[in-house]
Amino acid sequence: MTSKIRLRRFCLMLSYCGKQYSGMQRNPGATTIEECLLKALRDSDFITDEHYARPQLIYFQRAARTDKHVSAIRQIVSLKIKESIKDQLDAVNNHLPADIRLMGAKRVTGSFDAKNFCDARTYSYLMPSFALCPLSEVTKESYKVTPEVLKLFNETLKGYEGTHVFHNFTQGKKFKDDSAARVIRFMNCSEPFYPCNQNELEFVVVRVKGQSFMMHQIRKMIGLAIAVMKGFATEEHIRKSMEAPYMDIPKAPGLGLMLEEVHFDTYNRKFGGDGHHEPIEWEAQNDAIENFKNEHIYPVVVETELKEKSMLTWLQTLALHSYGTNSACLPDKSDLQTILASNKTIHDTNEDAGEETNTADDDCHAKKRVKLETSETTEQISDSKMTGEQIA
Repeated sequence: MTSKIRLRRFCLMLSYCGKQYSGMQRNPGATTIEECLLKALRDSDFITDEHYARPQLIYFQRAARTDKHVSAIRQIVSLKIKESIKDQLDAVNNHLPADIRLMGAKRVTGSFDAKNFCDARTYSYLMPSFALCPLSEVTKESYKVTPEVLKLFNETLKGYEGTHVFHNFTQGKKFKDDSAARVIRFMNCSEPFYPCNQNELEFVVVRVKGQSFMMHQIRKMIGLAIAVMKGFATEEHIRKSMEAPYMDIPKAPGLGLMLEEVHFDTYNRKFGGDGHHEPIEWEAQNDAIENFKNEHIYPVVVETELKEKSMLTWLQTLALHSYGTNSACLPDKSDLQTILASNKTIHDTNEDAGEETNTADDDCHAKKRVKLETSETTEQISDSKMTGEQIA
């Protein structure tokens, strides 16, 4: 009679490029990060077939959900597993695709839950710096952001910091809905740089740390901030977006959004130095994480932007928004589709959610102009109608 193997509670840290996956969370019939991870743990004999089929039996939990095509630099899951996992990461990685890597494992307390013990989450958004080009200039791929523009952008992003109601930055939340309140600890933009050994497109990284985020919240926060920089909105719109029952806010493209880190500060203070458990920190893995990011995550964003021009195309839709607080002034879907159709290909991260649109009254049409120059053409948009919800 074989003795029952005792399982211990661990947290696992993994990095992944989300382009080929339908999100983090397991979903029948879909290729997800969790499905690949659980299968690899089963095939490497760290969990049983029963645990693979019913991961709740081993208290499997993720720290943060990532949507379709969204990557993660440091994602955490918790579960009960064989203690030998901490010394046999390669055995699991041998059963994982190259764009998912198990980077570390730490023993945690018996009650640890990756989602409930998580204090905050940091997301980053890698985007071309030409998104910040002032409206007074022609927006083109060769644009280089100036220190003055970058300073203004950081001042704009700072308007989101603190505790605010973000009902206008997601779906299904009503004005004064307590569940729409979120704490933003910081939001800022990096210095410009040229990733992936190319010099065609200059990029910046927007980072935002908060307790938790709602669907589309970060993309809408960035979308409105870019609209301020382009002159379609003002910093006053950011303040009003948290106070008005409704505001028409654009969503930035999904390309470039990634989970950067999840934070367990309270747990670390309480248990990290108790002599039995390690703090949930990953300094020893930083080099491997950085290499994975530069080899598997950033190149996908850069190559896709160079090929499909998702940001350049999306910028053309900013003129279609009213940025107003009248919910009757919803945009006309046909105008958005006309703008998007002018680009031959649209990045497929913009297809991961449906589209809700309503036809606006003629008196809600915005009269704005924006100059955008691609490598082939210069397009001008004027007397545009407005759209409400963008393709997710």
